[in-house]
Amino acid sequence: MVLETVYSNQESGVNPSFTSGNGPKHKKSPSSRLLEFVECGRVCELFRTPDGTPYATAWLDGRWETWGFQNTNFALWLKKRFFEGTGMAIAEQALKDALGVLEGKARWGAGPVRDVSLRTAGDVVSIHYDLADEAGRVVEVTSGGWRVRSDAPVRFRRTKGTMPQDAPETGGSTSLLWKYVNAGSDSDRVLILAWLTAALRPTGPYAVLNMNGEQGSGKSTNSRVLRALVDPNAAPLRSEPKDQRDLAIAAHNNWLVALDNLSHVSPDLSDGVCRLATGAGFATRSLYLNDEEALFQACRPVLINGIDEVANRSDLLNRSLSITVPRIEAIKRRTEAEMWSSFEADRPRILGALFDVVSAAMCHLPTVRLIESPRMADFAVWGVAMERAMGWPDGTFLGAYEASQDVGTQAALESCPFVTPLLSILESKRGWDGTPTALYNQIRGKADVDERMQQGWPKSAGALSRGLKRIMPNLRSVGWNVQMGVKSTDHNRTRKIVITPCPISADIQGTENQDALQFAPPAEKWDDPEQYLPGHHMPDGVRCTQCGLPHIRATGHAGADHVWGRCLSCASYQMLPVTTEWVMTDDKVRPEDGSRCPFGCDDPTYPQEQTYGPHQRWWRCYCGMLWVGSAAWVPDYREDPILEPLAA
Repeated sequence: MVLETVYSNQESGVNPSFTSGNGPKHKKSPSSRLLEFVECGRVCELFRTPDGTPYATAWLDGRWETWGFQNTNFALWLKKRFFEGTGMAIAEQALKDALGVLEGKARWGAGPVRDVSLRTAGDVVSIHYDLADEAGRVVEVTSGGWRVRSDAPVRFRRTKGTMPQDAPETGGSTSLLWKYVNAGSDSDRVLILAWLTAALRPTGPYAVLNMNGEQGSGKSTNSRVLRALVDPNAAPLRSEPKDQRDLAIAAHNNWLVALDNLSHVSPDLSDGVCRLATGAGFATRSLYLNDEEALFQACRPVLINGIDEVANRSDLLNRSLSITVPRIEAIKRRTEAEMWSSFEADRPRILGALFDVVSAAMCHLPTVRLIESPRMADFAVWGVAMERAMGWPDGTFLGAYEASQDVGTQAALESCPFVTPLLSILESKRGWDGTPTALYNQIRGKADVDERMQQGWPKSAGALSRGLKRIMPNLRSVGWNVQMGVKSTDHNRTRKIVITPCPISADIQGTENQDALQFAPPAEKWDDPEQYLPGHHMPDGVRCTQCGLPHIRATGHAGADHVWGRCLSCASYQMLPVTTEWVMTDDKVRPEDGSRCPFGCDDPTYPQEQTYGPHQRWWRCYCGMLWVGSAAWVPDYREDPILEPLAA
């Protein structure tokens, strides 16, 4: 290497400070000599990321380290190289000059363009997880398994707080995790494991893990354990950031952002966490002396905990996994030293088990198809893939996830001060059709003094409209569809708020022999329960607007002019004119998996409106019994070969 040649020249008395040749010899400046050491020594590579950010990868103590030019470690490395090459210290101005030249060459030179990652990198084919140890090893995960590599094929940057991770070992089990993470139910364990394995992946969006519980429940310990498994750091838990800039800097320097013991989440922090979980850019002024911006683009797993349900805004709750941590009984308490000593011993095997799950989930991921996509659909798809990797029954993850979303919906409505009087108005009037001002006056008239004094109470019709927009998804979940800015048909052309009932699923009340169950939206039920039997009537020539199949069944009136119909294939609702021609059908259908009536009659069956989890639904046999089978269904021609199949 040329750098070694420079060293040997110094030892033999050849002064590298002067040029060779026949011309006059000029003494090189310290900055020029430093550039020579870097460029000729082949111990440093200059490159830039796709967005143009300059980086340098340098050889340090037997491993490669990647630094940005604003990182003081790179400047210290240059000082070290200069001293080793000359035996002298370099002046700060000379170092600054050399850094400027190197940064310019990295940004606009002929060097390569490479991605730089923090802790984890990769794509759907392979994941590389940085152990951040002195050997520079990474864990490579594919659908075929995982292995530890010393030759990392990607560039990782390590920040000041980055701590090394233990190398994973085989032979472990995810059940070891629950020795150190306090979870109150199997559903909570499902959600925590889905969040934990998703956090090991380089691509989001990520759900926000929101843990709450009383004092002594181990919320902070849970957070430290999860942080230690994903992204070990010298400061594992942080307090609430002061502003968006602090949150952006925390995301830039940490793969996992863990906020501990929050008592309140401000609107700004709530919005920032939402953007961080789904991926967004943050911009702030780089220096007060110029107008240049510092840009941060990040998508990070986020963990928050507190005694209360600190997340109270709809958009954050819809992105959250709400976990209530139970109190630890006194007989089960352990000292910190005992618990962490045991955890450090088990950590390699827990990590190995987690990478086993990630690898198996990557194998299942391409085959996951959701009938109905919930909020955070990407995370839900990963959760189902993780469920299959664990060998759990279908619907385990989505059932737990939907229950968590229901908790979030209820929390969002309870935290909104005007929801109670609003729902009272909607139930009494069967909806709302009027101006925002009229609705605001109605709500004020319904609310008592204490409700109007609550924080967040709208002070004007405009504030009410903004509040309604935030809780529209939550109101839809409880049966009310909100339309904002609807144009009035009168000569004033005012903008109205229109709130109408929308379909919601009703609970099955028993499984005894009943007449056809009616799952109508919260409008009018059928006057005659036998008027439209869900398994026997369908609109003539009408197909589902979502899946295109003619599997629509009547469910109930939607006002005076429309009827609700629901597709039995994709479960979506359609609003059809009351004048729609409904025809009697003798189509005999059965579950796609071939299952028959479990009560011994083997009669044909027809599907009910109510689903039972993501992959099953209620079925009714012609014998009158109700049972659970596959959600997918096909025509059944076995009893009647003359019957023609439904058009696909």
